[in-house]
Amino acid sequence: MFGLNKKDNRILKFHELTTKLSYATDISQLGYLAIEYALNNLDFDRLGLILYDVKNDQLNGTWGTDKDGILRNEENLIKDMDPELRKTMNADKYKGVIDIQQNCKLYDGDIQVGTGWKASIVIFHKNECLGWIFADNLINKQAITENIMQSLKLFGAIVSQLLVRIKSQDDFHKKNIDLENQNLFLEKTMGKLSYIQEQIIESEKLSALGRLVSSVAAELTGPINYSLKSTHEFKTISDLFYKKFKEGKIQEDDKRVFFQQIITSFNKIYKNQKKAFNLLEQFQTIASNQTDDCIRKVNIDYVIPAMIENIKQVNKVFQHEFIIHCDTKTTAKLKISLLTQVFNQLVTNSLRYAFSDLEVGLIKISISTNRDKSQLILEYYDNRKGDFNDLSKLFDPFSQKVKKELGLGNFIIYNIVVQKMKGYIDASSPKEGGLKYKISLPIVPC
Repeated sequence: MFGLNKKDNRILKFHELTTKLSYATDISQLGYLAIEYALNNLDFDRLGLILYDVKNDQLNGTWGTDKDGILRNEENLIKDMDPELRKTMNADKYKGVIDIQQNCKLYDGDIQVGTGWKASIVIFHKNECLGWIFADNLINKQAITENIMQSLKLFGAIVSQLLVRIKSQDDFHKKNIDLENQNLFLEKTMGKLSYIQEQIIESEKLSALGRLVSSVAAELTGPINYSLKSTHEFKTISDLFYKKFKEGKIQEDDKRVFFQQIITSFNKIYKNQKKAFNLLEQFQTIASNQTDDCIRKVNIDYVIPAMIENIKQVNKVFQHEFIIHCDTKTTAKLKISLLTQVFNQLVTNSLRYAFSDLEVGLIKISISTNRDKSQLILEYYDNRKGDFNDLSKLFDPFSQKVKKELGLGNFIIYNIVVQKMKGYIDASSPKEGGLKYKISLPIVPC
């Protein structure tokens, strides 16, 4: 049988080293296994593996040996980059070349423990410096040989390849964690944006309701003031008549004038109180429709035109022309509250944006159903001026900002129709000009 020569034996050892290091799961374990194996099997006195931290421009220790050649953890070693090492880290001439210094001082940390030769080799990956491997002959004082230099080269090549693999795994793992954190952050951000969006929409709804309340309050001021004035006149007339009655000075003409004044004052009071009552009733209808989300059985031909008429009255749309066509002959289950919000917003949009430059505007509303009465078809048109060739962003939030308005009207309409009522909405500009909305809503005929 033929035995193995020294060269073959060394190859087997490096093969064994590669196999052993392939089980390392992190850089610390790689450093430990590499230094331990090299000290016990590759005839080195002392070894150390130092890594380069590119981000902080620092040297970080891993595992090394003390003054007695005992393996120790040096991961707490952090030093600023050495100027001499910096010369070697990016120089092509140092790739795979051992830097040997003879008869130099040898240290254990910052303490000199002897003299001898010191060898180092740069660990490269492509053009990136990963660190250095250091060796010296502090313990046995043996001279540096070709075998030692070749062993150091092979040792450096194996360590560098496995170091790159582990760093790649670590980077991949970190990127996965970063992606997971980013996804989590995005999910939280989307949740916050969704919440903010809902808050803005609710705020805009409350703002619209507030404007409605303000409009009704202003409209009520007139009839209530007239009623108070007429009541005051009624009291003055009554007090004067009663005084004459007590004094016995009542004449026939006084009775006639008194009754005429009483009738006139009463008629004024009745007329203005009736007007105030009607306004409050209309307001109550719209307000309840805006807040009540119940599904109701409604006669479409009666309820929707009445609802639109209420919106028209409350918004004081008297100078503009309304044309409403509704002949569905359908009773269906419907969330009339949401539909009220849609029409209230459509009318508000027309008043704010469409008719701002028009003395008399035109609004046409058509209400119909499809053949099997499973879809309610609503068409809303106003004769606003403007160029509507590109309507792709009409329903985007903040896209229709005018002056101090948020520009959320169409966005709110879209949200109610599509999200809450599971319907469809589209906008177009007819040949005669203006803007037309078409809304299709699922209904359940009764």
